[in-house]
Amino acid sequence: MRARSIRGQGADWLRTRPCGRRRIGRQHFESGDRPPRCRSFLAVPQLRSLSRAESVVSSMPVFQLHTNVAKDKVTPELLKQISALVARILHKPESYVCVEIIPDQHMTFAGTDDPCGVAQLRSIGGVGGSQNNSHAKALFALIKDHLGIEGSRMYIEFIDIGAADIAHNGRTFG
Repeated sequence: MRARSIRGQGADWLRTRPCGRRRIGRQHFESGDRPPRCRSFLAVPQLRSLSRAESVVSSMPVFQLHTNVAKDKVTPELLKQISALVARILHKPESYVCVEIIPDQHMTFAGTDDPCGVAQLRSIGGVGGSQNNSHAKALFALIKDHLGIEGSRMYIEFIDIGAADIAHNGRTFG
């Protein structure tokens, strides 16, 4: 693989950077070449703005909870607390976090209609494997404190979505 400057080249070039780092690297690949196949490297299309490249890497968490808890228990303050928590545990900017709670659902869990819920946390990266245990612990604690839903009466599904499968502001993230 031959590395060289991207100055004056078309948008089919790739800019790569190590995952988890804030700065964009200096290594570039010709469009016919493929970036290294390893989990520690992330390739993003060459973009006119480095800040746009950062937003591609860190964006889009959505937390959605369906519950049989009454609507009056779901306060704007709770939504803000969940939003801040999701941003913190996923290391994402809160400006991209969306929280939706759908109360007053006709639901049962384990054969009773005691408070229960089913939730999804969708994100471009930041979920999966052992990370989900710490995410679950934080989310279950906050939901129990505010809505009274016991951990044994709720499921949270963690979904890692591809950047090309989600659009925001008229274009996909990938």
